[in-house]
Amino acid sequence: MTHKIETQLEAIQAFISQQRLSQKEILTLAEAAAYTGLSKSFLYKKTSKREVTFYKLEQKLIYFKKTDLDQYLLSNRQAPVSEIADSLFNSKNTKVS
Repeated sequence: MTHKIETQLEAIQAFISQQRLSQKEILTLAEAAAYTGLSKSFLYKKTSKREVTFYKLEQKLIYFKKTDLDQYLLSNRQAPVSEIADSLFNSKNTKVS
């Protein structure tokens, strides 16, 4: 019984943390990692290579805007085969006309 209550409590705490995170616009490194599902070390490497937009406070703490993270996560779109085929078909039809 105690284990079940502890498990439920942990689930509630995780839900509350997720709700708080979803309401924030500016995220810390740890929050950005939780939001994106990427590790903190991976995000830190991306900031050191300037591959993701970030903000630095007093040369120590780094912060991220959610919109910048969303843009980074969606920056390398891979088209499905059907879209590529449609594009090829349309380009061939345009050349024929």
